Amino acid sequence: MLLKLCVEIEKVGDEEDTYQVKFECLPSVGERAFRVLQENGNPLHFSEIAKIINHAELNLGKGKRITVTNLKNQLIADSRFKPIGRSGIWSLSDWDNVATKTITQIMEDSFHEGGKALSVKEVYQYVIARRPDASFKSVSVYLSNTDIFVRVDQNQYALVVWGLKPIDKSIRRTADEVSSLINTALKEIFIDKNSIPFADLIRLVQEKTKLAEITIRNRIRHSQNFDLKQEETSKSYTVYCLNRDVEKASSHLEVGKELLRDKIKNEIISILQAHPNKPITKGDLYFQVRKEVECLRPTFYRYLSNMKDIKQYIENGKSYCLFKYQEQENSVNIDSALLTNCSDLELLNRLKRAINKLNIDEVDLGLFELGRIFENELKDYLIVAKQHSVIQIYRKDIEKLVSMIDCVVRENVVSKGYYLHILREDRNERAHGKIPNLDERKTILNKAHYVADLYIQNIIFFNAQKNRILAKETNASTA
Repeated sequence: MLLKLCVEIEKVGDEEDTYQVKFECLPSVGERAFRVLQENGNPLHFSEIAKIINHAELNLGKGKRITVTNLKNQLIADSRFKPIGRSGIWSLSDWDNVATKTITQIMEDSFHEGGKALSVKEVYQYVIARRPDASFKSVSVYLSNTDIFVRVDQNQYALVVWGLKPIDKSIRRTADEVSSLINTALKEIFIDKNSIPFADLIRLVQEKTKLAEITIRNRIRHSQNFDLKQEETSKSYTVYCLNRDVEKASSHLEVGKELLRDKIKNEIISILQAHPNKPITKGDLYFQVRKEVECLRPTFYRYLSNMKDIKQYIENGKSYCLFKYQEQENSVNIDSALLTNCSDLELLNRLKRAINKLNIDEVDLGLFELGRIFENELKDYLIVAKQHSVIQIYRKDIEKLVSMIDCVVRENVVSKGYYLHILREDRNERAHGKIPNLDERKTILNKAHYVADLYIQNIIFFNAQKNRILAKETNASTA
């Protein structure tokens, strides 16, 4: 009874006997950072921790902003935190399953444990099991450009201290030679078939050409002569040949800078549109983009500087950018095409009821209803998926919304958890925030079009995934 009367204490979730100090009542930046990592359940970059703390502080009406420098000093001085190499990512010290070595140190361990020369893929698989934040490109670059590793054969590396003879680097194939080798191999493979598992195709082309796996993989992925589709019954991909005359594909097989530019720009727009009229420093934006698109900082800044639809300015010595948006009407017009993919009539009626409230008077209520529908559909999908052993789901995965999102990302049900966490933040804001006044509702309305689209797309997606599992069970029992 005393706990329930204490204004600084709150109940955790739906559990009757678990309480904690409210976030805004935690006495220090270190305590707030500890709560952020503890609730997230995974290591985070210090800039992401600072962003979450500042977001919570402002939403709670305190307006007390912490600096990244202050946060880093707190993390360094507190034994409850430990850095993961020099990546800027921090973990909790009692998380024993999180490796804290640098990526190159873990790469060295892979060779010592294997006791032989390894391919880039073999090293990466070893590293990613210990450092999930490591990228394939980083491992490849370290192997090629770090003086502790040496290439001893095509796509085979070893430690320099082993004294193995390095491959003759003077023998290099031109881009035309590489394209010719891959094209010839592909024509031979598809001469009597129209499709083949992606992994088998990579292996066959590599056997015929002796080229690096990453080169072959990129050429096939970006060719307009092939279509990659993920099979419903597995997580693997199948390659379908759309045109056997692959000799004409060389121009499409090349992966140019334009593709990277488009990826970076699309990610920038997605992030900024999620928070319209809200400035973000270019440094923080870079770290968010880099989570999804591997790119160097100068490359990111160059492409960002050319984006005319993004406002960019300098204030107090810091560079900011933001996406300006002003809703012209007093209500949000949802594209009706979004609803055509919903085959569940009951769900469709609930969505329409919520959408009708996306106006200046009830926009907070409309988003609140969409948030409840989203959470319910995600939970229903996970329960059905667990009952039918479709993916690996643990009991704690269904306890909280953040755990449910982490689960579908971990099991590759969705490719990006970032957008689901945007919805989680909005759901929490609508459920626990104060009742907004007219000016606040105008601000909410300005981003409602983006958030509502995200809600609807993901609600229909998880509903369809659930119904697909149930349909398979019905068909199997009928057969």
